[in-house]
Amino acid sequence: MHGDNELKVYEYLRNNRKELEYFFENIFLGKSKNSVCKLIEELDNSYVNESINNSEVDQIHNIISLYINLKELLNNVCEFNISLEKTIIDIYRIFKEDSYNQLLKNPYILCEFLEEDFKVADKLAYYLEFEEGSELRIKSGILCFFKKDIVSKKGHMYIKRDYMIPGVCYYINKNNGFNNYNPISEQYIEEYIDILIDEEIFIEDINENKEGIIYLKKYYDIENYIANNIKERLNFSYTKNSINEIASVCIKKYNLTEQQEGAVLLALNNSISIITGGAGVGKTQVITALYSIIKEINESLVVEICAPTGKAVSRINEVNDINAKTIHKLFKIGSKSEENNKVIADFLIVDEASMLDEEIFYKILSNTDICTQIVLVGDINQLSSIGAGQILKDLVKTDIISQFNLSEVHRQVRDSLILRNSQAILNNEEVVFDDNECVFIQSDIENIISDIVGIYEDIMSDCKYYIEDIMLLTTINYNLLGSNDLNKVIQKWYQEDFNDNIKQINKGDRVIQCINDYEKNVMNGETAFVKSIIKNDEGTIYNLDFGYKQIQYDQFMIDQLKPAYALTIHKCQGSEYNIVIIPVLNENMFNATRNFMYTAITRAKKKVIFVGDMEVFRKVITTNDKIRNSMLTNKLENELIP
Repeated sequence: MHGDNELKVYEYLRNNRKELEYFFENIFLGKSKNSVCKLIEELDNSYVNESINNSEVDQIHNIISLYINLKELLNNVCEFNISLEKTIIDIYRIFKEDSYNQLLKNPYILCEFLEEDFKVADKLAYYLEFEEGSELRIKSGILCFFKKDIVSKKGHMYIKRDYMIPGVCYYINKNNGFNNYNPISEQYIEEYIDILIDEEIFIEDINENKEGIIYLKKYYDIENYIANNIKERLNFSYTKNSINEIASVCIKKYNLTEQQEGAVLLALNNSISIITGGAGVGKTQVITALYSIIKEINESLVVEICAPTGKAVSRINEVNDINAKTIHKLFKIGSKSEENNKVIADFLIVDEASMLDEEIFYKILSNTDICTQIVLVGDINQLSSIGAGQILKDLVKTDIISQFNLSEVHRQVRDSLILRNSQAILNNEEVVFDDNECVFIQSDIENIISDIVGIYEDIMSDCKYYIEDIMLLTTINYNLLGSNDLNKVIQKWYQEDFNDNIKQINKGDRVIQCINDYEKNVMNGETAFVKSIIKNDEGTIYNLDFGYKQIQYDQFMIDQLKPAYALTIHKCQGSEYNIVIIPVLNENMFNATRNFMYTAITRAKKKVIFVGDMEVFRKVITTNDKIRNSMLTNKLENELIP
């Protein structure tokens, strides 16, 4: 006879077979899908035989029991932006069979996996009868504030001590998940901040203005490593004469401008160098010429080219037959083999370097030999990285790294009103609008949604442009003019003519990947079109075309995707579209700066349409970008850091 737990497991197995197969495929990464299905089938048969004779099958049984317990526990308290199944997979990969016990002991480990972070974990802590003033809760709240608010949202490497204490206090009290809650005091918060400093979880330091600052130790160590590694590279000497002789001869065949030639020679002659420039100056042409010249100098030299996004990589590969890769793929970031991710190369060229955060740059430096020549290429006027730090801007500020700024716009794009206006935004000059290339349509909050839909209808009415040619850009995810609501509007408008049952994801939708999936090699921020949806006895298969790769998703993976008719300006960096539409009202531009507008307008290849309030537009393009807290420039200009 089976006990209650066995019956529970078998009942769940019979009713949720596909869900469990998905779970086991993602935790048993060394096993094929067929092997996983075979073990689950054996477990199912063992219910009839009332015995389990295989240790692996017994393990499957125990993990299903754990999975059920985790799901029941989290279902009681949590609201999730991603699938509950994916969250349990992430937790299990770290804590294995101890996952349930770890959650009972410390519900705040959920902060590492969920967008809702502290509030959801706090709800679970209340459910598990933790005290609101417990050491675990306060320490977790402090760490969550620093990681989620200071690092992830604001991009700072450190925070001033005087700002941190009231900031943490507000964060914990605002996001509490307790009933009948008694707010925590600043004095109480300060005591625990000092404890975390004593435990070396945080590091206290002084900035260039002699103000007390606090780092999370991880970011303090990363920043110090970057500064020391760059100085070590700059001190590395190698023979340049033969390179210069050959390069000066073969460079002429590539039809480069004098500036572009200068940038190529700079990269060839320095251990680490920076090439900057705005849209239309030929940065991609410099990259491809540099690659070809290096190969012409010596075919055996290894040249790796990478970029933060798949779109940026595909653009390089389209121009020339170059096997560029995403940074995550080249350095195996997040994969099972991340520990064995040393990249052996003579030259490493990193495009779209404005998108590099300090943690990614640390992984690049720590996994390339000191003799590898590194070339960073990017536009310092685009938005800084989503992650903490502002690598390109900080490095450009120093005078110790050789750099070349490409300023000459190519003749074929010099007449582009879009590019002229992008420079006008940077130079605080008047932006010029017309009826063809750079359009402004006056609107207000009551009419802007219908106006945006009308713009789509006008663009697509003559069949010259299609949905894949258009991108709607905003600055935020939430509210009427956030990407989430705008996606619903455009999806409904686009799908309703041929789809009576519009779902979260439909055939023909443009979608965006919302998390890194290293098994499928799809990174957060990559976009695709749903080419087909196939339903069969085993479930639903979604065939996605990313342009440079085709990937199949099943029904359990689909929560990794969201519609992508509208994106935030941050998310679209590295991509270009024929037509870009930008709503401009206080509701979505309240935190925007001229760098937001510059980045948005340079995503358009043929036409940009602003819709909203001209006064709001003028305010945005005269607002300077916010400076991120970083000490990297200061550390590079001073002695070695211990």
